Amino acid sequence: MADNKKNLLQDMCSKIDEHTYKINNLENTTDFGKFNARVEKLETDSANLTQTVADNKAEIEGIVASNKTEIENTVAQNKAEQTAKNVEIDDKNTEQDDRLDTLDTDNSSNKERLTAIENTYVTKNTEQSIGGKKIFVENSLHSDTLQGRLDTTSVKVQGGLNGGASIELKGKSNVGSAVLIATNGTDTSTLTLLPDGALKLGDFDISKLNTNTIAWHNTFVREKYLGSSITTAQNTAIANRTYDDIFIGDYWEIDGVKYRVAEVDTYYRVGDTEFTKGNIVVVPDTCLYNAQMNTSNTTSGAYTNSAMRTSNLAQAYTTVRAAFGSHLANHRILIANATDNDGPSGWAWIDSGGIELMNETQVYGTRTWSSRLKAWDNGTQHHQLALFGRDPQRINTRQTYWLQDISSAWVSGDFASVNDIGRAASYGASASLGVRPAITLTSI
Repeated sequence: MADNKKNLLQDMCSKIDEHTYKINNLENTTDFGKFNARVEKLETDSANLTQTVADNKAEIEGIVASNKTEIENTVAQNKAEQTAKNVEIDDKNTEQDDRLDTLDTDNSSNKERLTAIENTYVTKNTEQSIGGKKIFVENSLHSDTLQGRLDTTSVKVQGGLNGGASIELKGKSNVGSAVLIATNGTDTSTLTLLPDGALKLGDFDISKLNTNTIAWHNTFVREKYLGSSITTAQNTAIANRTYDDIFIGDYWEIDGVKYRVAEVDTYYRVGDTEFTKGNIVVVPDTCLYNAQMNTSNTTSGAYTNSAMRTSNLAQAYTTVRAAFGSHLANHRILIANATDNDGPSGWAWIDSGGIELMNETQVYGTRTWSSRLKAWDNGTQHHQLALFGRDPQRINTRQTYWLQDISSAWVSGDFASVNDIGRAASYGASASLGVRPAITLTSI
């Protein structure tokens, strides 16, 4: 038993010696050498990383320092610029304060001036009773208005009324009469508003004027736009022959053409077959197109049988029918239909479809190139259209256009015309001149 223990102990000692030997010789083995190499490499990498961190830190600190300097410089520059702007604003504010002070001074001066005018007030766009006061408006009225009730008050407008200005009296005078006095320094006119609402111009009572007459509508050139077609209300006014809100100079504008009212009621009760409908004659402001009276310089057959009336007016009918439709009036007219060596030699009643050239009398109110010894050219078109009598500038369009009349015998082959430069003229029938017809409209 003792021997076994001894042998076991010896065996253990032998193994310890063997392991001690291996440990003592471990650093000479390949594995241990590799281990040392890796340790050395890690130490080298650690040193390099430490150096890189140090380098980057220095670079970052340099950039931060540079940016800080740049930002500080920019802030300083902006501060300087803002300071300069503030100074400029302060200067402008000072300038505005000076201007306000000047205005205050001017206003004070004006107030003193107004105060010096006894019982004087200047009103603008006010509605109030101004009892027993005098309204004084110096210089000119533009778009300003004087409104309110004037009680025993006088109104003085000094300097005149500029374009578009007006003085309007509305309502009735409560007590006594209100008087509007107009003077140019030499002549004086008065307009009196009576207590019953009547108006007197000088000694003439305007209220006695009958404005519900055809003559009234043929007297005043108003030039109002009537629309792009005949309205129901306008059709009724024509049918009733009251011509409400239709005056000479008014116009319809259709497809770029202005058809201007030249006269109302022209052909009522005219004709061998009586025309019994209300009617309006309109004339386009300019020529519709150009055409010949005849293909050669001849007046044979007069206007009635000319190429103009038999074929060349067809284009006008197309245009006007498109504009006014069935409002074109069919009525009877008496015009020249024959000629001899002395000009027109006869006339005849013919149907008119509502479109005819004008004659000299309708335009000028007299004859110029046509024969004064014969009446064939006039017939039923025997007077000047109201528009041309009240506003002769409407005759000249800066275009040359045909008239019906045959020129007197010594100008063979010519028809009368209105020249573009504003004179009465005549041209050979083969010339191509403007077509500016008179158009008769009626109710439907």
